[in-house]
Amino acid sequence: MITPRPEEMDRLVHLARLAQDRETRRFSAFRSHVMVLQAQVDGLRCDLDQSARAPAPTTIAEARHASAYTGEVARALGNAAAELERLSDKFESARRDALRAFGRAEVMRDLVIRARAERREKLEKRV
Repeated sequence: MITPRPEEMDRLVHLARLAQDRETRRFSAFRSHVMVLQAQVDGLRCDLDQSARAPAPTTIAEARHASAYTGEVARALGNAAAELERLSDKFESARRDALRAFGRAEVMRDLVIRARAERREKLEKRV
């Protein structure tokens, strides 16, 4: 079996770590965006709930205003929830990619450690 030289293996580990860093940053950006969107959805749900629990308007103008406000909040909630749903598959994909890149980098690191240990053992046996 041909084993790469230590400097080649170090380079492969470095490349795997760069890929891991890229995927982790991508996932982190996605996660931040999803968290902001989730907070927005939660806030809009709270606004809609408060609007439903508010005392009944006493004038036609107040009723129109309350109806317009509730409609606006409901539309914004629908849009934000749809955006969150649309991003969920991409979010999961980014999460899997980040985990895969992390695992790959860890395996590469472990292989280098094992190869160095084996190389050291061979050198010790020769001496």
